[in-house]
Amino acid sequence: MKLVAETWKVVLAVVLVQAIIIAWIIVFWQYRAYLQARTLAELTIVLHDAELKTYERQVVGDFGGSMPADTLNMYIGAVERGDYKVASTYFVRSARQQELHRFVGADIIEIREFSGLLKQAGTLITEIRPESDRFENSFPLSFVMKRTDGGIWQFETIDYQLSKKTQ
Repeated sequence: MKLVAETWKVVLAVVLVQAIIIAWIIVFWQYRAYLQARTLAELTIVLHDAELKTYERQVVGDFGGSMPADTLNMYIGAVERGDYKVASTYFVRSARQQELHRFVGADIIEIREFSGLLKQAGTLITEIRPESDRFENSFPLSFVMKRTDGGIWQFETIDYQLSKKTQ
């Protein structure tokens, strides 16, 4: 009888130790997930602040590249980051508001398709050095750029409509 009581004590101790270890593992993973979520939230805030600062800095000036392909690549980068405010700053000032609204309610898949078409155009215009202050592209999508007085190339138009999500 004493042996049975001792055996139960040992079994109970082992089960208790296992329960403590399992509880510790669960708490550890929950805490780790909490830290990751908190870090992600903090990084999201920092990224948003950086994008806002970039937009505020660029919205008052003329931004783009020294060649049409440079401006196109800057624009593609901003679109792929989802930084549509900054993307709009690569347009002439009179077209920026309209460009900013291009992405409102647009589907992410269609935005990726748009970006892909822009990349195709980028490979075709890489070596082009326009002689005039205006550059027009027609394939695989149509866009027009102009050289500003400061020598920066900016979009006037991109002829591509993104469809809006219906709610």
